Amino acid sequence: MEYACTAMNDERHREHVTKYFYDHEVKFKISKMVSSDPSFAGVQLAVDTREDLDHIKWIISQLECEPADAGIATLVRIAQSSPGSRGPNHG
Repeated sequence: MEYACTAMNDERHREHVTKYFYDHEVKFKISKMVSSDPSFAGVQLAVDTREDLDHIKWIISQLECEPADAGIATLVRIAQSSPGSRGPNHG
């Protein structure tokens, strides 16, 4: 991430950091997670804005394990229960 931030010279990349990684995918290992579980639909875990970062920080604060040890189902469940959730099960 540090390398990417110093290499970004296009304002679009500074506004939407993820775009930099996709535009330079040969320099990075990018994995796409796809699920057939319909309850995962509409859950946003990307970090493109300050609000997204705050959302992810909140999710991490709710974990009972190290973030790297959390499964995607756990992250989705927490995301769906967050204040202001954009998940499909949040009313």
